[in-house]
Amino acid sequence: MVSSSATTLHVLLPGKPPSAHEVLTALQKQLGLNAAIDTASNGGWYIRSTTPGRTWIVRPERHNPLIGKEMDLGDLDEDARAWAITAEWCLAIDAVMPSHKPHEFFGLMCRIAWTLVPDTPGLVDLDGDTVRSANWLRDVSTPGIPFPLDAVYRIHAVTDRENIWLHTHGLRRCGIPELEILSGHEDHIRNLAALLQTVAHRCLVHELPSLGQSLPYGQGLEAALVPYEYVERDILPTLGGTSERNEEHPNDNLVLVGWRSTGPETGRWTSIAEDVASLSHGAIFYLTDYETERLEALARLRWQTFVLLRQNYKSANDWKFLAKFSYGGEEDGSSREHLWFQVDTADFTGANATLLNTPYQPAIGMTRGDKGYHSIDRLTDFRVSSPYGSATPETIERLLKRISGAPRPSQV
Repeated sequence: MVSSSATTLHVLLPGKPPSAHEVLTALQKQLGLNAAIDTASNGGWYIRSTTPGRTWIVRPERHNPLIGKEMDLGDLDEDARAWAITAEWCLAIDAVMPSHKPHEFFGLMCRIAWTLVPDTPGLVDLDGDTVRSANWLRDVSTPGIPFPLDAVYRIHAVTDRENIWLHTHGLRRCGIPELEILSGHEDHIRNLAALLQTVAHRCLVHELPSLGQSLPYGQGLEAALVPYEYVERDILPTLGGTSERNEEHPNDNLVLVGWRSTGPETGRWTSIAEDVASLSHGAIFYLTDYETERLEALARLRWQTFVLLRQNYKSANDWKFLAKFSYGGEEDGSSREHLWFQVDTADFTGANATLLNTPYQPAIGMTRGDKGYHSIDRLTDFRVSSPYGSATPETIERLLKRISGAPRPSQV
């Protein structure tokens, strides 16, 4: 465990900054935050939190943090990129991240950003090594929806077109060392990234596991976390080795590893990428309860959009609609099982659907191919596949934007 630290989000402004009174009024009336105006040493103003345990300030800054930085602007469209790199002013949101539920506090910082500058050219997160769009800010600031864990950090992939080194940026400010996977193969990047995300989310929601302790993170997959300096000699990575260790990638970063016994009391660490290589393309990784609750909330909030798309494209062979409903665990204390169904018809209260996989729990009383009605009260996720791309509860609004006014791909 490392100490939580200060972090700053820079909200790029489309023009000159608002007044201190305008910022204070927005924070108090729209977010219900306790705050006050103070005078900075340079004679300017800043807004500070007056709630114990929540240390943050908002201040104007005549500075563009993108200047002189090589950052991925892929989240911004072409117009926003041009706007972002020419912005003259920003609002800086400084905060000390708490060690308990840091993701929720980071969500508050994002809600502050969205409330104050909904038309921002971009949100610059230097610690997370990323730039976010105004649309992203809007999506993660939806009232009543838990903040997405993967918004706190970014997974960076370094590859030489064969070997791959995955590592995070943004966890250290939360009191968690950055996580890494060494000596992976590019063919397995999807499963490798999914595993790294799974471990990061477990660390954010729960506490960091004991170093070297092997824990299950997916079906048929266990991994341990060990500092780089203790595994480098065993793994001998092509990328991410000693020559690439620096302040940004220190030796105390935690590497996901497996263990191979070489004798009754001896063994060596191996890259977890060796175990991931044996998994199928559709490997199953475990979600935290926090993530499951968030997916449920999003799916139910945006179910009406799913239903309308299903009704509009029900005769199109190149569209597919899947929904996940949970069963089990109601009476016997067993865990709920989340089952995928092919949606045949749907309305705002649920769906008639066909089960795609037989449950592990016989007590659920279903088998693959069973048809029936399933209530929205059991909905936990959905998927849409279309000529315009695929969509989840997280991205279905973006799919609607792509559809709006666009010709069908076959007509282009």
